[in-house]
Amino acid sequence: MKKVILLLVSILLISSGFAFAEVPCKINYQGRLIKDNVPVDGTRTMKFSIYDSAVGPTLLWTSGNVSVEVHNGLFRYVIGSDGTDLSGMDWTAGQALYLEVVIDGETLTPREELSAYPYAINSHLLEGKTTDYFLNASGDTQTKQGNLNIMGNVGIGTTSPGVKLDVAGKVNAGGMVLGDNSGKRIQTSSNMGFRAATSGTDHLIITTSGNVGIGTTSPGEKLTVAGTIESTSGGVKFPDGSLQTTANPKGWVYCNSAGTIQASYNVSSVTKNGKGDYTVNWNTGFSSANYAVAVTPVGTSGRYSAGVHTLTAGSARIRTFETYNGWNEDHDFHVVAFGAQ
Repeated sequence: MKKVILLLVSILLISSGFAFAEVPCKINYQGRLIKDNVPVDGTRTMKFSIYDSAVGPTLLWTSGNVSVEVHNGLFRYVIGSDGTDLSGMDWTAGQALYLEVVIDGETLTPREELSAYPYAINSHLLEGKTTDYFLNASGDTQTKQGNLNIMGNVGIGTTSPGVKLDVAGKVNAGGMVLGDNSGKRIQTSSNMGFRAATSGTDHLIITTSGNVGIGTTSPGEKLTVAGTIESTSGGVKFPDGSLQTTANPKGWVYCNSAGTIQASYNVSSVTKNGKGDYTVNWNTGFSSANYAVAVTPVGTSGRYSAGVHTLTAGSARIRTFETYNGWNEDHDFHVVAFGAQ
């Protein structure tokens, strides 16, 4: 049997504009078949196979047996059209490829080296990657998997980014880490809140519940500080509206259960009003009744308690009582007062 190759052409390529298009992985193969100097007619069983050498045994792809119509010796077959396309082959390897044709069990020799045209199958790839791996410049919504490494500046909403990431507008992120390899970072996330660190150590934390920690990673209150707090002006304002501008008390007294002063500062006298009821009178009064007073019982082992009954600018009325029933009882106590005078 004699084969006369008329054409080994046309990779079926389709593209439109700048949009990505799927490239059919097929080869249009045409030839003329002559037997005993007579053109062949009818249906013939053919098999098309691709090898990596002209005579070697390494099979890269095969169509299997397919039926092909031959008219006056002419036949045409689209290699890869019977559910066995060529997409699985590596067209980027740069190797020579050879096509072997078997007709009715007879292998036609020699194998034919494929020309450059079939390698156009790789036109829909870049370094072996499909278009799914790359971004296009259109306005299409695109979703890509994997990492994206950009060595230059990136602009979002701007065409002239001046830094590595330049965003003209708001950023809505479920989590973010800003920092460098030295351990300096600012980090936010839905389950961690906000963290600021240097040298890998967290210094400021805002938890998801709203607690703020400075020097601690587990603040139990709205503000928890592990360290020294410095106020250079203003002072500290308490829930009752009193402002403490100094840690030095403006008055204090140690008084026994009889109302007798044992030691004091800025206290003129202590009046015993009744059982467990005392009034501490200040030498120099406060500017208003909004000042801070701390009262503690002396040596009670929990049996007795003490507290503030009422405050005026010139005095503090103190109450001592049994802890378990709340009844007034005479007992020794300490009083310390802070505030503006």
